[in-house]
Order: sequence, then structure tokens, then C-alpha cells
Amino acid sequence: VVYSEEGSPKDILGPRVTESGVLIQCYFPDKQKVSVKTLADGNVYPMTMEDDAGFFACLLETNEIPEYVFVVEEEDGVSEVYDPYAFPSQISLEEEQKFTNGICYDIYEKLGAHPMKLNGVDGVYFAVWAPNADRVSVVGNFNNWDGRRHPMRKLDYSGIYELFIPGK
Repeated sequence: VVYSEEGSPKDILGPRVTESGVLIQCYFPDKQKVSVKTLADGNVYPMTMEDDAGFFACLLETNEIPEYVFVVEEEDGVSEVYDPYAFPSQISLEEEQKFTNGICYDIYEKLGAHPMKLNGVDGVYFAVWAPNADRVSVVGNFNNWDGRRHPMRKLDYSGIYELFIPGK
């Protein structure tokens, strides 16, 4: 992730249930302090900087993934941002299989950029077919054209990459 070499960022970033609790990992280049704020109770849990480049991790003592935001402290203030890797895939396995078989006739409704509300959060869903790519990122003014900030997750069978970016 730090060196933009990860083709499956969902394997590293975002939340996952482990034997010890819920592990949440994120990447905020050039940030020094990031926390996790659970939305149900407002509790804030500091994250540990695992790499000086901005890779953070936090282990919550629970067995269910809570709704949460990242609290990012910057020089000009504090911001709260949703985790793009906490949102589910918008292309089902059935749609992906139909696509690979050439019979998903409405795939145009998923590929491209689509403003939408997902789990009550406004954002933009991006999907692109890039079967020979090693990795794909969404870049723009909103992330300083930095391809490390929003690498897309590759679906298992089709060569489609996707990512929901909240708040954009």
C-alpha cells in the first residue's frame, strides 16, 4: 500500500474480524495522528502508526464490525472521514459471473462513476474493467492526485476494479 504495489487493498485496508477483535487498518500519507470513532457510542480509539509513511492500525475489543469514521488530525484542524474499504461490493458474484460469460447486459449501470448513497452515506462509486492491470486507483483533486490514497479493490474473477469513495 505504502509503495503503490498492492493489487488487492481490501486484503489489508479496512475492517476485519480476527480472533482478538476487530482489526481496522488505514493509510493516510503524511498524517501523524488518526483515530477510530465508533458512531453508535462516539468512543474514540487512537490508532498506532505502523509505518512512518502513514499506515495506521487499531484493534477493537469486539467481535462485530461497528459503524465508524476515521478522525484525522491535520495542521489546519480535525476531519472525520468514512473508510472506503468498509463498504460492500456493489457488483454481486452473479453479476460478475454473467459479465465474464458475456451476458451481463446491464453492466453499464455499474461501470464508470456513479454518485450514490450507500448505507446512508453520500459518495461516488467507481468501477472499471482492467483485466491486465496490476492495480488501479481513483485519483483527482480530492486526494491530491495521489494514487496511493484510493487504490481500488479487484473483484475475484472478472478483472473489474471497484471502490466507493464516501463524501466525494
